[in-house]
Amino acid sequence: MKLILISILLFTGFSNTDLIEQIRNEYNLINKSLDSYTKVENNDINVYKDLNPDNYSYESEDIYRLAMINLIRYYDNGEIKKAVVNFNGDRQDLISEYYYKNNSLFFVFKTQIDYKNPKWSDDFNGADKKVLENRFYFNGEKLIKWIDSGSNMTDLKTVDKIIIENIISDSELYKSIK
Repeated sequence: MKLILISILLFTGFSNTDLIEQIRNEYNLINKSLDSYTKVENNDINVYKDLNPDNYSYESEDIYRLAMINLIRYYDNGEIKKAVVNFNGDRQDLISEYYYKNNSLFFVFKTQIDYKNPKWSDDFNGADKKVLENRFYFNGEKLIKWIDSGSNMTDLKTVDKIIIENIISDSELYKSIK
C-alpha cells in the first residue's frame, strides 16, 4: 500500500511543499475532529528500558528521573489517528504527539519542557522553564522535513538515521499497547 501511495505521489508531481501542505491539513483535520473520535487512555505505561528491555520507548531514555508515562490514543472507526504520550520527569517533561493516516505515521510534534528546579523542590516554579519544540514530517517511513525549536529546518543529510528509526519504533510501540 505504501509503495502504491508513493508511486502515485511521484507520478502526479507532488512536491515536498505539496506534501507538507497536505500533512498540515490532515494535522488540522485530526485536531478539529478529536471530540468525535474514540479516546483510549493508558496511565503509567511500562515502556522503561530497565523494566521492559525487550519493548521500550527510546524517547523515555532521555528524560531525567522519569516518573510516569501516560498514553492517550484517538481512533476513528478503529483506525488510529493520534497518539499523545506524556512523559513526566523530575525536572523535565516531554509531550510527544504522533499523527497517522491509513495507519501510517505522517507527523510527530514534540514539546520538551525543562524546569530550572526539580518539581519536588521548595524552589520549584512552573513558570521558570525552557520549552523546546520539534516537528517531524514523514512520507511513508521517510523523514521529509524537520523543524527544530528555533524554527530552523534541519539539514536531513546530516540527521543520524537512528533518530528516525527510533521515532518510528516508538510510534509502533505506542500503537501496539493494549
